[in-house]
Amino acid sequence: MLRKTLLAAVITLITTAGAYAQKFAHLDFTELVRTMPEYKQAQEEMEKMRKEMEDELLELQNELREKAQKFEKEASGYTELVRQRKIRELQEMQQKIQEYAEENQENLARRQQELLQPLTQKAQKAIEEVATKNGYTYVFDSSQGNGLLFFKNGEDIIALVKKQLESMPPIDMKSSKGTTEAPKPNSQTPAPAQQQQTSPAKDKKK
Repeated sequence: MLRKTLLAAVITLITTAGAYAQKFAHLDFTELVRTMPEYKQAQEEMEKMRKEMEDELLELQNELREKAQKFEKEASGYTELVRQRKIRELQEMQQKIQEYAEENQENLARRQQELLQPLTQKAQKAIEEVATKNGYTYVFDSSQGNGLLFFKNGEDIIALVKKQLESMPPIDMKSSKGTTEAPKPNSQTPAPAQQQQTSPAKDKKK
């Protein structure tokens, strides 16, 4: 019985010593990525892409508004058949603009992911290298909203990781070119005969 008690005490002592031998560190991963030079390049490209999309949508919306105003002025001179056709054309144009706007938002989010992925991979590699060199067993992300509620007795290694990033080759942001541009909707609405021959699914792909 005494031998079992001593053995249990030794195991507990070894386990406790092993736990204390572990080194813990933390850093704000979001802040780390935002300080990288490539992050500024990514943001500039995203802003340029967003501005181009907004300008195109504004142009289409202005065109739709002009067509609607013209319809209101000339509606009294239309036959009922022509009037209904004009209304349908305006509705279809509005629907296409809405779909174009939604596709642009999806493409914008996709492009942002494409641009940020190599940055996060590079940051992760730098963290691993710093942790290996300095013997850290765990490195926690202290960014807000990542689920880490409390941390004690750890070292903030963001300065070490930043220094490690400086020694790594820069990312060629131009090499990552995604095909994220949505096809601009055609402002010319097809004639009624063509509308009957073209299904909505096929028309959307144009």
